[in-house]
Amino acid sequence: MVAEVMPQKILPKILTRFDLVTIYFAVIFGSYGAAQMAAQGWAGVPMLTLAAITFLLPCALASYELGTLFPSEGGLYIWTYKTFGPVHGFIAGWLSWIPIFLLIPLNANVVTSFLQFIFGQEWSLLVQLIVQIAFIWILFSVSSLKFRTSQNIVKVVFFLSLGTALVALIAGLTHSGPSTPVDNEIFSFDLSQYGFLYSAAVLWLLGVEAPFNLGAEYSEHKRTGKTMLLWGSRASY
Repeated sequence: MVAEVMPQKILPKILTRFDLVTIYFAVIFGSYGAAQMAAQGWAGVPMLTLAAITFLLPCALASYELGTLFPSEGGLYIWTYKTFGPVHGFIAGWLSWIPIFLLIPLNANVVTSFLQFIFGQEWSLLVQLIVQIAFIWILFSVSSLKFRTSQNIVKVVFFLSLGTALVALIAGLTHSGPSTPVDNEIFSFDLSQYGFLYSAAVLWLLGVEAPFNLGAEYSEHKRTGKTMLLWGSRASY
């Protein structure tokens, strides 16, 4: 069927370059990932760099090429369908969405843990469950809004996250107390010793292709994609 080959474009082209930078940043950046890498010392720097070179860059370039070649609604499903057929297209489309349902309860748990830390309390299991359910309903409510409205909320979260990261960086640089001295691990690319960090970095960077699934909503497809990759990567790192 023609609709299976190239779905009808029904979504408005409203995503600007800055919109895509914020989405890209939200997909890659995560305080839990940063904390995991930082806890392992200076070896996290070369492993994150290696992951960016061997995974993020080729994945981003491939996604950019496919996203500009087939700028249709369906994203990853369309790319796989036109290359390998309907069965692989369904599998790719399903696998690209199912992690969202798995990550939602994880994110709800992370948010609950952060709130307990902020207020210096340890809530009962029932209270934690209520907070997690409330968080999921908030996500559902935001997702149900008009695309432009929900995207404006993403922008606010972008500035809050980036601002928090910058404040933490400045505080670390100006702190006069004990710190972790730079050692030779910052130049080590020994996968036999730090392979687990490399794997963690790759997992952290998963989802780079996600914004290209929104190709049908780009206002200026090629320019938007290039700007997103350049500035989104800089902001995330």
